[in-house]
Amino acid sequence: MISVSLRHSTSHVLQRFGAAQLVRHPDGRHELLGGTIADHAAAHEWISLFAHDIVLASTRRTAPRKCRSWWKFRPFGAIRAL
Repeated sequence: MISVSLRHSTSHVLQRFGAAQLVRHPDGRHELLGGTIADHAAAHEWISLFAHDIVLASTRRTAPRKCRSWWKFRPFGAIRAL
């Protein structure tokens, strides 16, 4: 296990999946930090196979998501048609 200092506490990196890190915090929480969608998929697969007791604290990603406000870029007539 590798100890790293995250958020002013000592956390342990349990496993790495590409650029993603599965981290265990001192209070018992587990968190998946960084990585791509493929890295997260590999981590979730590994957790389901080998670490059933791990529940991730959050599923947020560090990569920016696409703009979900697609209606702002549609012509006004297209919105009425929906």
